[in-house]
Amino acid sequence: MTSKIKKLSQGYGYKYADLSAIHEELEKQGITYYQYIEYNPEANADYVYTVLNYGEDEGKPLRGCRVISGGDSMKSAAQAQGSALTYARRYSLLMALGWCTEDDDGATAGQAKEQPVEKKGVDFNEVRKHVQTINSLDELTEYWQSLNLTTGQAKILQKYFSERKAVLEDVAKEYA
Repeated sequence: MTSKIKKLSQGYGYKYADLSAIHEELEKQGITYYQYIEYNPEANADYVYTVLNYGEDEGKPLRGCRVISGGDSMKSAAQAQGSALTYARRYSLLMALGWCTEDDDGATAGQAKEQPVEKKGVDFNEVRKHVQTINSLDELTEYWQSLNLTTGQAKILQKYFSERKAVLEDVAKEYA
C-alpha cells in the first residue's frame, strides 16, 4: 500500500499526479469516492468536498481545496476553469486520504526547510482484518493509537474499531 503517488503527467513545465494514478491505488484498497462542489458564502468561494466509501460504508463529507480559477493567458476561460476544478479535485482527494505526491512542494525544491512528520500509508484491508483478531480493549486502543492516522483515514476506519469495541465489551460483560 502506498501513501505517496508518483507525479507522472507532464504539463506546462511541471509534473503532476494524474487522477487515474490515485484511482488505481484506491481500487487496490477497495475504496470508492465521490466529490461535489459547494459554494461557501462566507468565503465567497467554491470548495470541493470528498466522500470516501469503503465497501458499503459511506463516510462523511470532508472539505478539501478551494477552487481557484486560473488566470493562464494560454488557455480559454473554460480550460482554465476545468484545470482549476481538476486540481482542486485531485488535491482534495489526496487530503481526504492523507496521501501526498512525490514532491508536493516542487517550487521550493533545494531550499532548506523543516521536515514534516510523515503520516504512513494505511492498508485499509489489512487494518480491518487485524482489528477482527484483537481480543482486548487495551490491545484495540493500543493498535488504534499506533496507526497515527490522518483525519480522513480515521473516519474510514472508525466504524470497524467501534464495532470491535462493542463486541469486546459484550464479551467482558458475559464473563463479569
